[in-house]
Amino acid sequence: MKKYFLLLFIALLSTNCYPQMGYEKMVTDFFKTYSTNPEQALDDIFKTNEWLMKNEDGIASVKSKLNLNIGLMGEYCGYEKIVKRQLGESMVLESYLVKYERQPLRFTLKFYKPKDKWILYNFQFDEDVDEELHESAKIYFIEP
Repeated sequence: MKKYFLLLFIALLSTNCYPQMGYEKMVTDFFKTYSTNPEQALDDIFKTNEWLMKNEDGIASVKSKLNLNIGLMGEYCGYEKIVKRQLGESMVLESYLVKYERQPLRFTLKFYKPKDKWILYNFQFDEDVDEELHESAKIYFIEP
């Protein structure tokens, strides 16, 4: 009996020893870096896709707009996943509520796995989260 408990214990420990794989690790790393250096976090996640890196003007524009927004938001307070949508096994959209003292932002990250590794397919952010919440409370969204 002790042998079975020992094997179960080792099995449970070993599942936590392996690093996270795939886009989940990209998200975790992104927000870890974002908490102290948002611009570096964007650089790191954009580097996963060589095609996005070719659009230097687009990346500069996203960074500029984000820096302008977060400069007005106060202290960064963390993030929460809002929604996850998946198309097959190769495309995932995740949306996050990025919390600041003044108000939240929404980050939408799309990931794509064309072959054997995940890449960032698209990154967007906006501050219209409260408007959508307000809209969803209207009577025509109530199910019969």
